[in-house]
Amino acid sequence: MVLDLSRKAVVDYLYDEMSAILRSANVEYIKWDMNRPLTEVYTTAKLTADGEEVWQSEVAHRYVLGLYNLQNRLRKTFPHILIENCASGGGRFDPGMLYYSPQIWTSDNTDAIARMKIQHGTSLAYPFRTIGAHVSTTPNHTTGNTTRLRTRAFVATCGTFGYELDISMVSAAERILFQRQVDLFRLLAPIIWWGELYRLWDPFKHNRFKRYLVSQ
Repeated sequence: MVLDLSRKAVVDYLYDEMSAILRSANVEYIKWDMNRPLTEVYTTAKLTADGEEVWQSEVAHRYVLGLYNLQNRLRKTFPHILIENCASGGGRFDPGMLYYSPQIWTSDNTDAIARMKIQHGTSLAYPFRTIGAHVSTTPNHTTGNTTRLRTRAFVATCGTFGYELDISMVSAAERILFQRQVDLFRLLAPIIWWGELYRLWDPFKHNRFKRYLVSQ
């Protein structure tokens, strides 16, 4: 189910409930996940604008406006909290959302080889500093590919960079590599995030990797 954010009462309710939670603890980050696509969008409320009935075709647009309103209110009340939106569930990775969250989770497919295309395509419209990108475990949970750590780190560097795995399951040698990768990212981040982008190759036209597996 999807809550009807085209209705002011729903937006007000969510704001009150979320604000209570955020005030109850030292919260600094919200992952705003959206895994339910908007299908058969409809409202049971009678919508009115200037005293006239509004067609159901406006509900989807009003839903997005309600979402903007909710996040804007939370952003103003809790300016110290980072909101990371999610691309899933209706394709909510849009320029309007970036006003409320400076980064958006790009895809649950974290396979480095697949991510080359995903992040390349995303970067046509959005800067790398907005693209959520992580080093995940291998074999990848989505594709089953096994890709070496060096490659996974370089691909994640072209984004917000982070780790999405169980740190207690990695070896001591890998932890040393993690620290080196973090140090390298901190060094390069200003260039990656704020520098000019020159495309040297297109992974859609020159995919040299196909689906072969690379041993660790």
